[in-house]
Amino acid sequence: MKWKHSHRLILPVGLLMAATAAPVARADPGLVPFCSACKAGLQHAAASSAPILQTSGLTARPDASIPVVPPPRVQKYPRGAPARAGVIGSALASDESVSTTLVVTASYPDYFYGQPEDGFWGVRVNYPDHGFVQDEKVAIRGTVVTSDEGELAINASTGTALEMLPVAPVYQSNRALAGAGSPVLPFGRYSHPAVAGGAGLGTAGVLVSTGGVVTSVSPEGAFMTISDGSAWGPDGLHDPEGNAGVRVFVDEGPLPPVGTYVEVTGVGSYYDSGGLVYPSLKGVKPDWAKWKLLTKIRVHFIRVSDDDGGRPADITPAQAATWVTRANQIFAQTNVQLLYDPAKDFTDFKSTWLNDMSGSNDANWSQTSGLANFVASFYYAGKMVVFVRQAAGGFSWWDLSFVAMPGYNTYHCGSLNTSLFAHEIGHYLGLWHTFPSDPFADVAAAEQYFINNGKNPAVFDGDGLSDTLPDPGIRTLECGSTSSVTLAGVTFQLPRDNLMSYYKDADTLSAVQRNRLHWTLGWRASNKMPSLSNDPYGSGIMEAEDMIFTTHVGCPFGVQWMTPWGSEHWSNGRQVFGGCSNGGEVSFPFQVAQPGYYTLAAYLTHAPDFGIVRLYVDGNPTGSVFDGYGALVAPSGRRQIGSKKVYLAAGGHTIKAKVIGKNEKSSNYFMGIDCFQVN
Repeated sequence: MKWKHSHRLILPVGLLMAATAAPVARADPGLVPFCSACKAGLQHAAASSAPILQTSGLTARPDASIPVVPPPRVQKYPRGAPARAGVIGSALASDESVSTTLVVTASYPDYFYGQPEDGFWGVRVNYPDHGFVQDEKVAIRGTVVTSDEGELAINASTGTALEMLPVAPVYQSNRALAGAGSPVLPFGRYSHPAVAGGAGLGTAGVLVSTGGVVTSVSPEGAFMTISDGSAWGPDGLHDPEGNAGVRVFVDEGPLPPVGTYVEVTGVGSYYDSGGLVYPSLKGVKPDWAKWKLLTKIRVHFIRVSDDDGGRPADITPAQAATWVTRANQIFAQTNVQLLYDPAKDFTDFKSTWLNDMSGSNDANWSQTSGLANFVASFYYAGKMVVFVRQAAGGFSWWDLSFVAMPGYNTYHCGSLNTSLFAHEIGHYLGLWHTFPSDPFADVAAAEQYFINNGKNPAVFDGDGLSDTLPDPGIRTLECGSTSSVTLAGVTFQLPRDNLMSYYKDADTLSAVQRNRLHWTLGWRASNKMPSLSNDPYGSGIMEAEDMIFTTHVGCPFGVQWMTPWGSEHWSNGRQVFGGCSNGGEVSFPFQVAQPGYYTLAAYLTHAPDFGIVRLYVDGNPTGSVFDGYGALVAPSGRRQIGSKKVYLAAGGHTIKAKVIGKNEKSSNYFMGIDCFQVN
């Protein structure tokens, strides 16, 4: 069915949290549709498939103008720090003296790693008792050397602390973390070692994030090896013991077990074993809260009743635990685990609106979904929130911040529908039905639909994924054991075991489904589980489609309505779509009324065919790199440009978006720019 999307609703806190204990009333068990309000699979088209309003010319609109940003409210200036004494080391590979400025990415007593403020390279600095800390910008002078692990390094003789300047990590695949080339460094002809099976320039010294499944854990708990599959196989990346992937050295804390999917942030590095060089990630200080969001989801159940406390939903804390147990059995294949404590993760909530909420066909859908989104994101950030209400059927979607469930005594094919909860979590994490729309009543109806659409099997491809079968979705076949159905002479194998179908006891996910689930979980985790939206508020908002594009090189562009993916999730419902090639760029001019230090932010788009974009201000790289790849077409939310305020003189300036590559999973180098904010 076609859905309307949710809208934000802000209500007084007192009205929202009228939560009290309520007695449980049993509902009459009946044959309830498996997922009566699930989202139909209508939004899996590539971002490039929607109509482009304009594909040529230098302006988005004839009446476009250069925005003028009001003066900033607060100005901050860099702080200074005294120079620190250094120790001169011996040169291992060169006696070339260099001077450079770095931001510390990892600090140890006798050395540290650093990267420049606006460049993608890093270096190790040997400097006993340096006293510098992570995120500190320092100026150093020393001699170029090679470390015992083959890393490019500097033996520092002097160093000066300048200011605190945190840098954001850049996400890299395991293969790109390893590196296979020689970065061009500004102070010499030296480089980090190339690694067989690696790709790109390597990341030694650079603050990066990567992810993967844990393939081994050291007995002493000092490191683990993880693999994201980017360099799999006998000739791919392995540690010295033959475990697939790259080694991650952890400074503190217990390590997750083998088979867990993790995201980690640290500094690219190398280590030597038996005379061979291996890639690694060093200086990882586990933010266990983030890791748990990516590998474990804390679930919170809300039992809904009417405004007066009547008609409480049919669920108890113990019954919710049964749902969680069944879902964990199913999601074990995805390296995702649900966490639930009946004493802490179960509350009551009074709202007749939410108790009757049945999906986008509600007359009050904007209000009900807005209220549910607000309660979930404001009061239970960090958790997946599940509203259990009187209305029949379950539903969720990637753009909702909650899962809606019917009461516990919901039946399918004559049995308690204990897998319905896992099915709705699949929608919450970006998975569509295997069938294309509401199920057909019987074989005859499906066959007629097939004939009317030219006998094209693709009309039954509900999720558009390469490794799931086309599914006619026929009600009369849900509860039996029929493995195939023939429609107008064409036989279809039914995906009876796929969780996102309606077949009895379905409980498996394909490889592509698992990949999409993990991407969506990481996307949600970046926002503490609520869905993201490009909804800037405050001053200094500049819609990209209303700005004058001063230059566009290797990037034909146009203004694109985001209706196929829910236009309300993009500011003004539109974006600038760039059909870029690698290296393509588009520049956007703006003005500021007064000189000062400004905060700059961008709102962009993820899509399966989008590239990696670097943002520049007045031609200068800001250090902000955005990986536009997404398993879904989805908004990025607010992305700050640079790690600090930027000084802008009064007058004209430009923000440039340039494609510098693409994620290995992306099919192209396109990009989408929604809006900017400068204040």
